Amino acid sequence: LSEVWPWATPKMVQKLILVLFRRRLSQRPTAEELEQRNILKPRNEQEEQEEKREIKRRLTRKLSQRPTVEELREAKILIRFSDYVEVADAQDYDRRADKPWTRLTAADKKECAAVDTMRVQRVVGHKWGVPRW
Repeated sequence: LSEVWPWATPKMVQKLILVLFRRRLSQRPTAEELEQRNILKPRNEQEEQEEKREIKRRLTRKLSQRPTVEELREAKILIRFSDYVEVADAQDYDRRADKPWTRLTAADKKECAAVDTMRVQRVVGHKWGVPRW
């Protein structure tokens, strides 16, 4: 505001701002006017509590009508992983400490290398050069 009125002191600017805010607040409609326009609902504690109870009743009714997990599984809406994939028990041991490649013998390593070279040869010899293993 000091740019708009360079002659105004900071106290004058502060007073102008207060006057502007008071005018705007005085132009606000009263609670009665808002109630007449159906913008503000009249405060009645009993009705508000009754509305809240009704909403809770409707929501709990909806929750109780939901299908159970078994019904969803029967309708094939909810599926189990084990129904479509074979699941087997695994040995329970610390896999962070286990390094199985350290137990490979020289023959095992040679066999792995042979398999890798066969894959490379198959890819190079393929007409598109795309691996198909």
